[in-house]
Amino acid sequence: MELKSLYQGSTIELKHPLAGPQALDLTALFRSIRPTKQEAANAALRAGLIDYDRRHGWRGARSKVELPAEETAPALEALLDEAVATGSLTPAVVLKVEPRSARVYVRGSGFAEIGWEGLSWARRKQGKGLGPSPKSAGEIIARGDLIHVTSELAEAKPGNATTQPPAQRSLVFKLAQIPEASAALVALSPNDGAIEALVGGFDYFDQANGKFNRAIQAKRQPGSGFKPFLYSAALDNGLTPSSVVLDAPFVIDDPNMEEAWRPENSSGDFGGPTRLREALVKSRNLVSIRVLQAIGMEPALTYAQRFGFERTSLPRNLTLSLGTMSTTPLQVAAGYAVFANGGYRINPYLITKITNQQGRTLVETPAPVLNESMRAIEPRNAFMMSSLLQEVTRSGTAARAQATLKRPDLYGKTGTTNDSMDAWFAGYHPTLTAVTWIGYDTPRKLGDRETGGGLSLPVWIQYMQTALKNTPIAELSAPAGVVYEAGDWFFTEFSRTTGILGLGMENKSGNSELPAADEKKRILDLFKN
Repeated sequence: MELKSLYQGSTIELKHPLAGPQALDLTALFRSIRPTKQEAANAALRAGLIDYDRRHGWRGARSKVELPAEETAPALEALLDEAVATGSLTPAVVLKVEPRSARVYVRGSGFAEIGWEGLSWARRKQGKGLGPSPKSAGEIIARGDLIHVTSELAEAKPGNATTQPPAQRSLVFKLAQIPEASAALVALSPNDGAIEALVGGFDYFDQANGKFNRAIQAKRQPGSGFKPFLYSAALDNGLTPSSVVLDAPFVIDDPNMEEAWRPENSSGDFGGPTRLREALVKSRNLVSIRVLQAIGMEPALTYAQRFGFERTSLPRNLTLSLGTMSTTPLQVAAGYAVFANGGYRINPYLITKITNQQGRTLVETPAPVLNESMRAIEPRNAFMMSSLLQEVTRSGTAARAQATLKRPDLYGKTGTTNDSMDAWFAGYHPTLTAVTWIGYDTPRKLGDRETGGGLSLPVWIQYMQTALKNTPIAELSAPAGVVYEAGDWFFTEFSRTTGILGLGMENKSGNSELPAADEKKRILDLFKN
């Protein structure tokens, strides 16, 4: 037997000989996982995938089965015995279809009804779009269809919430299907790197795809989720949140790129002179490109390594500003942890102790303590970035976070890659960093209107609702070396009058002339918010 797992930032291997006096019998692995947070992560990710899947139409029943002559519970249980259960989805067979409901047998639960509320979402896929909304249950399913269902507790009867415990409430069943898209969620403590929740897909026990852990193995483009690392470098190079950068189209002839590049903002418009703070809040692509130009490619690449990104994974052209490298959700989480903990680079770990069958400890390492040898960025840089990322969750592309969770101590950034193939949200509270990703294992478009803010952010919010329960509000204190002037924060040496005041205004960064209307339509919308 061979065991591999994350341990203090590294992969460890324990080999178990099948026989011999030196055989190693592992009986206990002590992990950093928090059961409550892990359950919350499982539930949030599955709910997000199911919700996304329903928006994109009903693909039909899994198969057709021949019902037994006598439709008794034992006979129907036997019929469903080989059916696949996955994640939160349970196999069921359709027995009778009414105009607006269906009678089914659910494995392990017995006979049940699916009402119209649980069926009406199932618009048939039609070409690249969806057909009309169904008018009856018969348009969706038929007798003998093998399907999957989700279940939830019925709401307590009015005025009876205190006297009707969950055990006495009935289950409400809804039609479902196994999602085609995949997802990942990883949450860790930014103060020591302990992984508290880790979900690598919809169902670990899925025979085809369950063992592929997308949280630590899937390397995908983070899109705009990479911009905070670039902005962090910008702060160390003289820019301030009040620096004005030109948000206007231009053409880049980069020798490292095959053809001229005409990037655009996801909204298709151009904001003109834009403050750096506003540019991150609204995720303006053209501003990020000009920021990278100002920093320089080599300094930017070197700076990104501070957050744990491998230099070989980083493109050596201006698309770096839009997050075109390949990385894992775990790596992104470790990078954002630097902002959350005041500037320290941590190594995520999962295993805290290993014992043998006699109870003897084989391996044990105490949680690391943050120290200056782990310093990646200055405390003031981390503070300033948190100030910017807090604005994203308050009024920007992730404003739903603070609005839903009703707390100001949330920080993060959405990310959506080219053609909406990857949807991300990376965010944190000072005590917890969490990253969510949704996409297809074989990259393909998630949908024209699918973004990190619409797909991954709700998963993050649902998880944080449980993970931060009873956690007090944590206000950040300004460290040494910063000053508050004219409504914003500045490094002491880069005040609103001495830092870099603007970029691109002199029209030296590419060709900043506005294109004609017909050309504007052809400009590549490379990356979205």
